[in-house]
Amino acid sequence: MKRGRKRRATNSGMRRGLSGLLLLGAVTVAVYGGERARTWVTADGRFPVEEIRVHGNRLLLEGEVLALAFVDRGENLFALSPEAVEKRLEESDWIVGASVSRRPPGTVIIRIEERRPWLLEPREESVLVDRNGFCFAAMGKADRLDLPLLVDFSEDAGAVIRALAEVSPPENDWISKWCAEISVAPDGGVTLSDMHRGTRIELGTMPFAGKVERLLAVYQQWDATGQRYAELDLRYEGQAIARNPMAVSRR
Repeated sequence: MKRGRKRRATNSGMRRGLSGLLLLGAVTVAVYGGERARTWVTADGRFPVEEIRVHGNRLLLEGEVLALAFVDRGENLFALSPEAVEKRLEESDWIVGASVSRRPPGTVIIRIEERRPWLLEPREESVLVDRNGFCFAAMGKADRLDLPLLVDFSEDAGAVIRALAEVSPPENDWISKWCAEISVAPDGGVTLSDMHRGTRIELGTMPFAGKVERLLAVYQQWDATGQRYAELDLRYEGQAIARNPMAVSRR
């Protein structure tokens, strides 16, 4: 009886040892085969990139995106690193995020999220400004954009721009619709120029929410009565001071 149990235990041990050897052999073959497979698929001339698709670009041209991505047709698809391409794309101030994928046998798909300009700062080389106050080169695209001009703007006024963006959200962006110019003084005081009504609006310093409520209420009254003023001062709490009435033509 003891001899039978010993024989079964020995056989069980041998089976476990054999299973371990087989598993080790399988892993070795897999690793060796994987390395050989990688060498084969990444060899020059195999799986060349034949098509590059770019998605998400609105202002950037496809060629500009490809120049930033540094991906060429003809290079090996599997030798291309999507992570490296994404990093190169995201080094551009124009691109907030990028995603790159490979689709065998020869397609690369690039998806980008462009930074969206909100204001235009006119300089010798025009600069665009997004809703976060981030400045980036216009790259010759200023003429294609109908944006309010940001004048007298200092580099440390990003907080002011962000505060303005909060009171002019994308779903009701009255600044983009009405304003021709925005001036930010060194003390953070904001002056707006309304291109439709011809009114100069002294918005003053932050916070802006209450002042914008007064502005919209005054505009509603003006539209109802047909009044227009050249200046509207909202700098003082609870007040809206209109100066210099303008003649309004009636049809």
